[in-house]
Amino acid sequence: MKMINSRELNINTAQVLKQARKDDLIITVKGKPAALLQAFTEDDLEDYVLAKLVRNRLKRRAADFESAGGVSVDEMIGAAERERGRQV
Repeated sequence: MKMINSRELNINTAQVLKQARKDDLIITVKGKPAALLQAFTEDDLEDYVLAKLVRNRLKRRAADFESAGGVSVDEMIGAAERERGRQV
């Protein structure tokens, strides 16, 4: 893993992106780690989006559960199916 400062990223973006295909890069700002730049394929993007969607839905379901004093699994499944129907 290599470190690169944000200025170099700004000036040599294409070259830095080419480097990131080979190895993960830690982007620093004023010498402190700020971001991780790593290779990312279309398959990775799909997995990331799906995982993020599931995580957000689970958080909302947990909030619904707590605010309603609890709901049954059947109610949660029904709500998820109705929501999915709206997004299709």
